Amino acid sequence: MTAFGELDLSVSVYTTILFRKVRQKGAVAPISEAKRFYDRVVRKFGLSLRVPISEYVHSEGPHTATLPYLKPSDLLRTLLSDYSFLLFGGCSEPDDDIEKLLLSFWRAYQVEHPEHEVFKNPERLNRTFPITVHGDGGRTQKKQPLEIFSLQPVLGLNTASKSMQCRCSASVGFGGTDLGDPFAQHLNSKYSTFLTHFLIWAFPRKQYSNFDDILTGFLQEAMDDLGSACSQGIPSKSGTIFYPCCIGFKLDMEWMAKVGTLTRSYQNVGHVNAKACCAECDAGIVGVPFEDMNTTAAWIRTRFNTIPWQHTPPWSNIPFDLDKPAKFLRRDSFHIFRLGISRNFLASSIYLLIYMGCPSFSQAFFPFSHPQHC
Repeated sequence: MTAFGELDLSVSVYTTILFRKVRQKGAVAPISEAKRFYDRVVRKFGLSLRVPISEYVHSEGPHTATLPYLKPSDLLRTLLSDYSFLLFGGCSEPDDDIEKLLLSFWRAYQVEHPEHEVFKNPERLNRTFPITVHGDGGRTQKKQPLEIFSLQPVLGLNTASKSMQCRCSASVGFGGTDLGDPFAQHLNSKYSTFLTHFLIWAFPRKQYSNFDDILTGFLQEAMDDLGSACSQGIPSKSGTIFYPCCIGFKLDMEWMAKVGTLTRSYQNVGHVNAKACCAECDAGIVGVPFEDMNTTAAWIRTRFNTIPWQHTPPWSNIPFDLDKPAKFLRRDSFHIFRLGISRNFLASSIYLLIYMGCPSFSQAFFPFSHPQHC
């Protein structure tokens, strides 16, 4: 196992020094000089991944735009060569435990999604590592829209950590150092994002407002390259061919409707006409109410029966599932929980309980007054 904790600490320390020096320099120097100083510090501390920078050329009518990006195949080749532990849950290649870990993951994943194309090549499952891609809209420092596309390995860096026991009545154990045990696997959501998320491209949307299809075109450029890497594999430093396998595209509902040109999305929700409003099922049409939350809801039987787009999506060359291609679109837990249920529903519920005078909540949040007087 690699001491990824030390690397994480080093990145944090070097980054802190870097931005402190750049701020000091930028306060008394033009931006161009601050940028040059920034570049020198990055090179000095070896903070660059040294991935080749490619260019995407997009043309619409008389207009042409050229945007820099990192090909997923180039990025994965660099990680496999120099930082393989970032892809294999903390294990460095070559390591016999990697095969046990990958086989354990795919056996567990097959229970949930046996139709995935990866299972058509069982002989290379021990050399296939899972990844996801992620798309989202952000904001620049001037609050301008920014389009972002990134790649994330699935296996967490804290895989094969110490055993832990759940405190609930079921008393389920998880963790451990046996990489052949699926309970040893962890999600890749711990440690610095420098070590878990890898940017493919980003661009300010407003700057390219003359191009209607630049987002989908740029996305297809990256997806096609990733699809080739999934099919052909990527050699590691030891000469072993490893195969990335994409198990989903994480994105929020807005990005999902935008890049997939969906005919079924949240944008169809209304109270006048009955329209399908979910990319996964037929919820919203006549006889299939989307508000039904029962275990026998009609929309459950319609999940992934049909595709939610009319035109071929940018990710069509990614090997996935021929019968249920819409399953490739995954709901982003950050938007669903932290920016959705947690921020809106749970917060509102807590305040309602306080307002209604629930003793435990009222005393915890308003020990000296009643919320009606706040």
